[in-house]
Amino acid sequence: YGAIKRRSLIFVVSDFISNPGWDRALLALTQRHEVLAVRLVDPVDGEIPDVGMLQFEDSETSESVFVDTGDAGFRRRYAAVAEQNELMLLEAFTAAGTDVLELSTEDDLADAIRRFADLRKMQRSINSGAAMPVHLAMEEVRQ
Repeated sequence: YGAIKRRSLIFVVSDFISNPGWDRALLALTQRHEVLAVRLVDPVDGEIPDVGMLQFEDSETSESVFVDTGDAGFRRRYAAVAEQNELMLLEAFTAAGTDVLELSTEDDLADAIRRFADLRKMQRSINSGAAMPVHLAMEEVRQ
């Protein structure tokens, strides 16, 4: 924790699918540094498609399990667990006071980072008392 002496901008790039406790390290980082959590998301992480029998393997333990994705009950339980995990992640990021940039495995990386930088610049400008740029305000109204 004490390796970086000067206040810095730290990027934490992860899918944040991990054992409990990672949020304490994130909170410790935000005490001294500005932290941006770059979360890598695969659309399948939230809702698994019906593709029949699949074998899942834990990359850390090599444990594997077969599941029938054709089972609607399994897919509902999977989606419910994914939603609960999503809520816990958002709570952890909020508690740490860190911004989050979510990047889908289907996104154009450069475009996503550019959009995030523009939004962050606008947010800082507004927080310092400036008005929202007209072109961005109009885009928000159109959505």
